[in-house]
Amino acid sequence: MIRLLRVELTRLRWRRAVLLLVAAAIVIPTIILAARAYETRPVSDADRADAQEQADVELGFQREQIERCLQAPRQFGIAPDNAERQCERRLSYPVDPEQYLYREQLRLDSELSGAGLAVVAVVAVLMLLAGTTYVGHDWGSGSMSNQLLFESRRLRVWGAKALAVGLLALGVGLVALAVFWGGLLAFAQARDLDPSGQVVTDVAQQAGRGLAMIVAAAVGGYALTTMVRSTVFTIGVLFGVSVAGGLLFGALLPDGALRFEPATNALAVVKGEVTWYVEPPADCAVVVYDMTTTDSDRCATQARLTQRGGAVYYGVLLLALGSASAASYRRRDVP
Repeated sequence: MIRLLRVELTRLRWRRAVLLLVAAAIVIPTIILAARAYETRPVSDADRADAQEQADVELGFQREQIERCLQAPRQFGIAPDNAERQCERRLSYPVDPEQYLYREQLRLDSELSGAGLAVVAVVAVLMLLAGTTYVGHDWGSGSMSNQLLFESRRLRVWGAKALAVGLLALGVGLVALAVFWGGLLAFAQARDLDPSGQVVTDVAQQAGRGLAMIVAAAVGGYALTTMVRSTVFTIGVLFGVSVAGGLLFGALLPDGALRFEPATNALAVVKGEVTWYVEPPADCAVVVYDMTTTDSDRCATQARLTQRGGAVYYGVLLLALGSASAASYRRRDVP
């Protein structure tokens, strides 16, 4: 099995499409990191000079308006005999250069619900494509039958391929998440924004859950493509779930159906918990200003899905898909 795994890892290494996807899975998180570092950069002297210039322009405009008011006070609804005092009172307002210097500060706890989720989603999709491209090429080129000439035990071949794809996703996910979160931690420390121990713990836990989803996505893409023997079909399923899944579960089905929507469960796994609004029964006495009800259990306006619920959802889905894929690979004829 070890020798077979080495062969599959070598084949993965020489597949150019897979290498491009791996490169993208490292480059894109790096770009997201650079964007977040730039957007939250400290205010520089040049920024302060620009802010002062904008404040001076605003003050100049204010003075022009006051002069116009003094020359023609009736146009501003002010009596001429009271123009000097009223024009100054009505048209002058404080202008502080600091109001032009607002910039978001780097906060790791905010990144957990923002860019951190985006990185996991991007890497997971790219690794899913890597898994489906890898085995899809074998079916498309007809090389699968040649491979079975050297190892006729199909379940061993299926397992070796799945393990190789999983190890690839594990390694790429580790690097991508380490680059992103390690870079953010380094920027925070360089800016004297050392995060608390709890935030670092939250980052590590979310990165671990995200890594599990990345591996599951790669193995799931491989298993589905092995079962249907078509890369195009798997990509179509991915596109359909990402585009039409939210519409189907969110608009066409009842609120409770969101519990089974793939994106909702993935978000619950990575974030640890996710909530969404549900319409309470018509007979619930809802207080508008604070949304409290007479029956908190039956009349709740929010549904909640925990990390455990999402993990069970994807565990059952991956087990069912893997079992069906392995059974199909074992029994069906290989062209």
